[in-house]
Amino acid sequence: MRERRTLAPLVGLALVLASAGCSVGFGEGSVTGTVTDPECGLDARDFSLRPTFFSANAVPDELFVSYRIQRGGHFALTSDGLRIDVNDPAVLLARLGEPIPIDTPAVTPGVRGSAFTVTFYLNQTCSFRDERGDLATVFPAVEGSMVFDSLYAPGLEGSDARTEGRFTDVRFADPRRPEARLAVLRGSFAFSFERGRPAQPFP
Repeated sequence: MRERRTLAPLVGLALVLASAGCSVGFGEGSVTGTVTDPECGLDARDFSLRPTFFSANAVPDELFVSYRIQRGGHFALTSDGLRIDVNDPAVLLARLGEPIPIDTPAVTPGVRGSAFTVTFYLNQTCSFRDERGDLATVFPAVEGSMVFDSLYAPGLEGSDARTEGRFTDVRFADPRRPEARLAVLRGSFAFSFERGRPAQPFP
């Protein structure tokens, strides 16, 4: 299994979506909380994602699965949403139903970094770029935990056809300005997979 970086949020997402085979079915979820980003005119503003698009993408021949909970079905580069990357599903399968800290390390040989990562992006609401040309409001999760009640992990014993989870008060922040640009979010997600359907993201 190849090494993956846990940051570089949207560049990594674009590569995953380009190379991944989608597992398709039905999804639902919610993401609410507060967002503080002066560069986007957001000052601890109440936020509700109101997602309408859900997708799950598994990289061929690997255990890695990437989920998107998003408003609208456009590319992530022009949308608002939440992305959950499961880098080491064996860790999550062993701890179903219990809170797993965001920074839980991977244990499977060949997998580096955290067992899973979460990224919040507002590329529709805040569609500008900063002085370095970087996409502006893209915050990795830096504190908190998630509960996975079931998990789809192709090739692993104990895997389910459904992935469900929830989280409360997860903190996301700009690594360069963590006290000035941040979000505190809660939510839930559920994806049901139907093997053998055409490969495409599902609304």
